Amino acid sequence: MQTGAPGGAGAAAISIVCWRFAGLSRGQEASIRKLADRLALRHHSTVELIDRMEAHGFVKRNAGAGKDRRQVLVSLQPRGEKLLEKSSCPTV
Repeated sequence: MQTGAPGGAGAAAISIVCWRFAGLSRGQEASIRKLADRLALRHHSTVELIDRMEAHGFVKRNAGAGKDRRQVLVSLQPRGEKLLEKSSCPTV
């Protein structure tokens, strides 16, 4: 897979592969903390990763349900699902 320039669409494509490594797929949501833990990244690095993915339409941030709306949940968008299906990386 071509990565392209840092921060470009190629970097976002690699982010989708990271999403696969996080073990998440269609219809699932995860908090930034959960993704950071599963990807072995610091919170702020995961936020930057999600920023890039969201800018390219691969994921969407959603306000948490219930009383604590500060929690942000991240889910794959159709564009991200298509890229995930094309990736050849195995899930864990």
